[in-house]
Amino acid sequence: VDFSGMVDDEFLERLGLEKGTRKLVNHEERGRVLQAMDGCSYKAAAGGSLSNSLVALARLGAKAIAGPSLNVGMAGGVGSDPLGGFY
Repeated sequence: VDFSGMVDDEFLERLGLEKGTRKLVNHEERGRVLQAMDGCSYKAAAGGSLSNSLVALARLGAKAIAGPSLNVGMAGGVGSDPLGGFY
């Protein structure tokens, strides 16, 4: 699950994050960032690089062959926590 939010430069400096970048974080780091964002507006989105790449591949493949979408698939595990339910 991807989290995106609007914060000021001072917020990024406090957390040691670089503006305009994405960062994969572990569970502990995610908790620290979300706690710091308490009261800030942010969005959660299901996705991730693999699923987004597969969607793009299916769409581009269909245009390249002027036919139906390519069949693509993804196998993985999703937890039973709230974020797993969201995804």
